[in-house]
Amino acid sequence: MKLSRPPPGRFRFGVATNKLVAKVGATCAKPTGWSWSQPGEEAAFLAQLEIRRLWGIGPKDAIDCTAWACRTIGELGGAAG
Repeated sequence: MKLSRPPPGRFRFGVATNKLVAKVGATCAKPTGWSWSQPGEEAAFLAQLEIRRLWGIGPKDAIDCTAWACRTIGELGGAAG
C-alpha cells in the first residue's frame, strides 16, 4: 500500500494474515502508526505480548492467568499443551 500523504488526524492499523493478529498489531501501534506481521511470523509476534492484548482477556482473566504462571501469550500457549 502506498500513501501519497498521511491521513488527517490520528490513525492506526495492523496488517496480518488474519483479523486477530491484525487487531492486536493495531493496538500495539497506539496512538498512531501501523503494524505489519509477515506470514509465518504470527506466533513469534504474539508470543512476546502480555495476555491482556488478546481480545476477550480482561483484568480478571489476566489475574487468573498470572496465578497459573502465564504472563505472555506464548506462555499461555505453552500451558495449553
